[in-house]
Amino acid sequence: MGRAPARARGKRSAGRGGAEECLRRAEAALAVDDYAAAVEALSRGMETHPKSIEVRASRTTVRRTCVDAEEADRTRALLHKEMQIADALGSLLAEMGENEKAMEVFRKAVQLSPDHGFEKYLYLGQMLVGNESLECMRKGIDVLERELLMANGPRQEELQTELCRALCALAESTLNHAEEPASVQEEVMQLLEKAASLDETCPEPLQVMASLYIEVDKPNEARDCLKKSMSLWYSCEQPDDSQKEDKHAREDPVEDTPPYEFRFETAKLLLELGEFETAGEVLEGLLEEADSSLDVWYLLAISQHSLGDHEDAKESVQTAAKLMKGMTPEDDYVLMFAELHESIELAIAQESKGENK
Repeated sequence: MGRAPARARGKRSAGRGGAEECLRRAEAALAVDDYAAAVEALSRGMETHPKSIEVRASRTTVRRTCVDAEEADRTRALLHKEMQIADALGSLLAEMGENEKAMEVFRKAVQLSPDHGFEKYLYLGQMLVGNESLECMRKGIDVLERELLMANGPRQEELQTELCRALCALAESTLNHAEEPASVQEEVMQLLEKAASLDETCPEPLQVMASLYIEVDKPNEARDCLKKSMSLWYSCEQPDDSQKEDKHAREDPVEDTPPYEFRFETAKLLLELGEFETAGEVLEGLLEEADSSLDVWYLLAISQHSLGDHEDAKESVQTAAKLMKGMTPEDDYVLMFAELHESIELAIAQESKGENK
């Protein structure tokens, strides 16, 4: 009889260590780009702790009212680790293009713990379509809001940022799924206003507002929102000599810069609004980080072409052509650039005729 509790304690400790060990192995594998090993480690974690999540979640709820607050904290920490395994495996599979496997993992995580862990719902919302996508995102936001109510300190700030982004994602998805954008304008604006109130430094709510205004044919309002959004992260001013000499003037220039994909969407909106010069500057900044994106080269060529810089546009198309070696003539990118190149050549020919008159 005396040994049973010891074995129980040993199993509980091993469970905690097992979850953490799976995450550590996965992180170590990812550090050296060994995705197969990361998937194996996380899959093993899912197999080892598939049913403990829901059990420990219920224990945590009960123990919040108990004296043993320290044990409740440990239980919640373990619950969080084990849910991390499912979320990490699902997101890794999604990044590897294994969408069906990723959805299977996320759906299993939903079954195991429907009321804990918002990430799986937000991932599913991105991967699904139609009403099912919106329902998953709304459920994820509900779970996230409950977690936020119980959080404090740095974790509270982290969750506020997550909630801001989730509300923006739901707003954008609601807009994209609507047959008539005007029919969801009020709902989308409410989501975005709430998102903006959670994080005044986040440019995303204002950028999605700009998208909304473009969809409902209000370009002036869209332009104002996009300018306000960009003012939170973008500056076209070049640093003066004193700033260039001061190596510590900005230790981490990437910290305040939105993700690559976000800035790409910024450039697309700028082009739609006729802000070709600013769009070109944003796109050139993207190419400084990664110069192999055909989509970025295409938009840059369009911005240059629209400004009348046809020779620069032609050069951008030629650079893209080098990246398209090996593609077939029927490839969408090849056809897309061919059509743009034809338009650029026509403009150059017309300019040449005008100069010769």
